[in-house]
Amino acid sequence: MKLTFSGYDPKLRKDTKPARVMNNPRKPAPNIKYPELYDVDWLTQKYRAELKSPGEIADELGCSLETVSVALTRFDIPRIPPVLRNAMRNRRDQRRREEYHARKTDLVLENLHVITDDCWEDDEVPVEPGRQVKIEQERKVKMVVE
Repeated sequence: MKLTFSGYDPKLRKDTKPARVMNNPRKPAPNIKYPELYDVDWLTQKYRAELKSPGEIADELGCSLETVSVALTRFDIPRIPPVLRNAMRNRRDQRRREEYHARKTDLVLENLHVITDDCWEDDEVPVEPGRQVKIEQERKVKMVVE
């Protein structure tokens, strides 16, 4: 019997299984039920960029919450406390609403300019409709006084 430094040779043990080599073409890859949970970029995108909770990710994939939690731990993705995640989501949603309204307002003003572009000449300044009525009334009063 061959002795090693520790007193025995592990190769001689009959119950020891050989180490599995992932790049061995003769052996198939392990059966992965949820390949997304082994993709660091996808998991980071969902958890940190889209601010989804582990439960929401689990619902999306159809797996358990524990499976997603194990995947987050496997890749050392830091946990986001629920209160902080909700605050970050609210802020993101508020920013999106503001951007949407700004774009909508710009589009309305742009369309208004296109529609009213031919209504007055270039040197004439456009006046609000209510203001125009007041200006005409002031002109009539001046004409009566004179």
